Amino acid sequence: MQAKYTIRREAFLNAINQFDISTLSDELQKEINVVRNALNEQATEDTIKQLNHLLQKCEPLKQLYDTQRRNLKKQESEQERSKGFPVKNDNPKSEELGARNINPPTPNKTPDKNQKKP
Repeated sequence: MQAKYTIRREAFLNAINQFDISTLSDELQKEINVVRNALNEQATEDTIKQLNHLLQKCEPLKQLYDTQRRNLKKQESEQERSKGFPVKNDNPKSEELGARNINPPTPNKTPDKNQKKP
């Protein structure tokens, strides 16, 4: 599972557990179950697109999802602040991904063989 979708996944699964889907149409219930099963297996970009499409169809579920997502983001933010880590975005842009070396390289303590000794 991609870590950047963890909050979205958890927010949706929490929202579904609190939401009475029996009040929805059979078609929407089936779609919810498909997305739920997909998220239980793995949260991918395609699954998140399905989730977003589903939420557009069901406003009450979207409101509950948004509340769950805000609460999870706040909780994670507070945990990271208490550890001294900077707060991160749960849906980073592609240009924000990748390895970043924030520490300067350690100087080489052994003398270079090509360097003359004084």
